Amino acid sequence: MLTKRKGITPVIAIVLLLLITVGAVGVVYTQFQSLLGNPGEQVDQQQQVRQTEIRFDSAYKAQDASGEYYVNLTVTNVGAVAWNTSDFTLSYVPEGTGSAVSGQALQATKFSYNETSDNCFSEDNSSQLVDPENGYTCNTGVKWPSATTTIGFSISMNSASKSWGVYTCTPSTTSSVGC
Repeated sequence: MLTKRKGITPVIAIVLLLLITVGAVGVVYTQFQSLLGNPGEQVDQQQQVRQTEIRFDSAYKAQDASGEYYVNLTVTNVGAVAWNTSDFTLSYVPEGTGSAVSGQALQATKFSYNETSDNCFSEDNSSQLVDPENGYTCNTGVKWPSATTTIGFSISMNSASKSWGVYTCTPSTTSSVGC
């Protein structure tokens, strides 16, 4: 006596195999996509870095509300794209050191530094978008140097290894208002 075996038909078996294959391909694709990220976005960031240019225009003496004199710095966006002030860091190059330091490290030198909420490119400072050919002026937090004392300023981009040289400020007399 033969017993009838029940099973699935060949058509249903093929459909099930196709669904399993499509599902597996979908899972593998999403896993690799998350590993690779978005290459188009990376290219856009690289292009923005290449098209970002800053020109130091001036450093001048400015008095704050407490009567102290600080170095104000004016820079201009001479690149092809707008940039946000929060994307940059201002470093200082004290006379005789030859190396750039942060504002906190500057306090260990002969230069006086005051961390205020409106310092250049400060995280506390509200970020500002600077369009091409527009300028940006800010308080560096550095007290105005004495005559013939030199301090330098350097700007670097936070997200890339791009920086803009050292702009030096050396007042010729104690009453000088510019560098």
